[in-house]
Amino acid sequence: MAGIEEMLDSVGSLFKKKEYVEVKKLHISEKTSGSGVKRYEDKIDAGKYIDPIVAIGRPWDGQRVVLDGSHKAKAYKNRSVEKVLCTVYYDYFGIGYFLVKEGLFQPGVAVTKHIRDPLKRLLDESAFPELEEILPIVGDMRKKLQKII
Repeated sequence: MAGIEEMLDSVGSLFKKKEYVEVKKLHISEKTSGSGVKRYEDKIDAGKYIDPIVAIGRPWDGQRVVLDGSHKAKAYKNRSVEKVLCTVYYDYFGIGYFLVKEGLFQPGVAVTKHIRDPLKRLLDESAFPELEEILPIVGDMRKKLQKII
């Protein structure tokens, strides 16, 4: 989800820190697909680089809830990795942690299938290069959507 860190940085009231977090201290959404988890398991097995997980943390008890990267976190857990690199946004009030833990920022299966995935395909310039020739507005739309997806 490109742009999530930029969005959180704009809030200004959250303290951001890159750190290694114990996988067992990550609350991972159950809304993960097997194919998404498998893709990251394959990357882990091959020793490939994986972007850090984005999490919201509670400073008083060390708990973290995954905001972006549930498939990655589940793959790390399945592969018995003890610690992973995360970008943690500390929530000193606990409201953000609660909202993320309750899944209010996670798209449902229908949203992913019918909105997010088609938009990602549209943003892939190599998939539909002829679109920009037919409709020049598609190029502008791609640029704008890339900032929020």
